[in-house]
Amino acid sequence: MPSLLSSSQRPDPLFSCPRILCLHGGGSNSTIFRISCKVLEAQLASHARLVYADAPFFAPPGPLITGVFADWGPFRSWLPPALGVGPGKGQGVECIDEDPTDAGLVIERIDQSLRTAMEEDDRVGGTGPWVGLLGFSQGAKIVASLLLRQQPENGRPGSLPVFSFGVLVAGPAPLVWLMPPPEDAMPLQSSPKPTLQIPTVHVYGARDSVLSSSDDWLYHGCSPDSRKLIVWDGDHFMPTRTKDVAAVVRMITELLDETFNNTN
Repeated sequence: MPSLLSSSQRPDPLFSCPRILCLHGGGSNSTIFRISCKVLEAQLASHARLVYADAPFFAPPGPLITGVFADWGPFRSWLPPALGVGPGKGQGVECIDEDPTDAGLVIERIDQSLRTAMEEDDRVGGTGPWVGLLGFSQGAKIVASLLLRQQPENGRPGSLPVFSFGVLVAGPAPLVWLMPPPEDAMPLQSSPKPTLQIPTVHVYGARDSVLSSSDDWLYHGCSPDSRKLIVWDGDHFMPTRTKDVAAVVRMITELLDETFNNTN
């Protein structure tokens, strides 16, 4: 029997695809990041949906937010902006130690921003499982830190889903410890000698003008057994050339296959 639903009433089959939550860089926002991911999103469309979150803190524009994007504020940061967003401030964060020193508040605002994006996608019809995280620059730092938090040895129950993998583009070291002490009395610190075991794909530009040395790569904080690396001919941006994006998509689809093979 033919369906009585009009084409506008039928659910979009893509809404049932696995979902990857995407975190923009410091001093950017979800609108800019969606545009930056346009080619990636198109190539990945039959495999997964990308869902974009806005960071909780307002911030000045990041070091490479220029041209037309300079007028696309407000700009946001995943960490208080004095800690590494903007020209000359670098991308690494050692410790959140200015007022307020309540690490718990900072962590809750990060988590709430992610929950808001996920709940909004549910409202517009998204039904696929949340399988992974994707982040650029400071967003990649937070992605890796969230994955570190959910590792069994850290005992983090959390209010977010358990993600199976991370895609880290231009991710700067160090990982950040996203678990406050019980009384929330200490500042949020970088994780001491962290090793992320959850599968990750790392993407870096060979001509990255922000991360000038590979010593600054977040890649080194992840287990050699679970990390994969792509180096493309570019600067501190999301790759957009078809061949570069295709290499990233191949690795993401491998992670998706591993995720669903492990759950069957």
